Amino acid sequence: MNKRPPVLTKRERDVVPFLVSGAAYQDIADHFQISSETVKVHVRSVFRKFGGRTLKDVFQDLSEYQKYYGLGGLEFSRFILDYKCRYEVAANYQDVKISETFSYLIVAEQFSGITSRITIEKTQIGAHSFKTSHPAKVEFEKAGINTIQRIHLEPPLQAGDIFKFEENLSVTDCFANDSCQEVLIFNGPGVDRIVEFYFVGAPPKAFQANASLGFDPIENVVHSLERTERFFKFKVQPKVSGLRFTATWDKP
Repeated sequence: MNKRPPVLTKRERDVVPFLVSGAAYQDIADHFQISSETVKVHVRSVFRKFGGRTLKDVFQDLSEYQKYYGLGGLEFSRFILDYKCRYEVAANYQDVKISETFSYLIVAEQFSGITSRITIEKTQIGAHSFKTSHPAKVEFEKAGINTIQRIHLEPPLQAGDIFKFEENLSVTDCFANDSCQEVLIFNGPGVDRIVEFYFVGAPPKAFQANASLGFDPIENVVHSLERTERFFKFKVQPKVSGLRFTATWDKP
């Protein structure tokens, strides 16, 4: 889903799955123990925010909303407004500087943090800096062979808030083998993602990028925007959640 969702109140979000399922207003009223007139007020507001006057007008968009954000759906808490990630691979082909920027529209009633895997095996986190549009704390912790990054928002954000994040991170011993691989997993709805790779030293022998879901390749979602001997820029258009973007290259 690459369409920016409207911001709903908690009660409006509560009634969405009932509307999609075709429940009568009185059934919704009985479930929440409110009057049918109150239900009508919430429903009219939902229709207006989705740009229609009747359920028929908004049913498709409402169904998409329920699929991604609704209770019983995928229940994503945010919509990705923009995303860019740049990898600068050092001349030794083992160390890398990662620059990541993104902004989220918060969809859920409350959003308190983000957890992501950064590195695996023997890699080490080096210099690190970040800027946010909201008070936040960034922590790294080892979990087996993984390094986990946690972004804690203090206080939590609310529905309709926009969270912006910029980060610069140095990682040492990231690519120990002659054949190197970097994987990004894109979860959640939002706009296209931009991913860049720049090689400071000699260009790689070979470079390729693709996408998959589990072990199944996904075609026509990775588009090359720019390509030189040392620089590779891609637009990734996730059609499903959990899309794996994989870049592989061989050292010179």
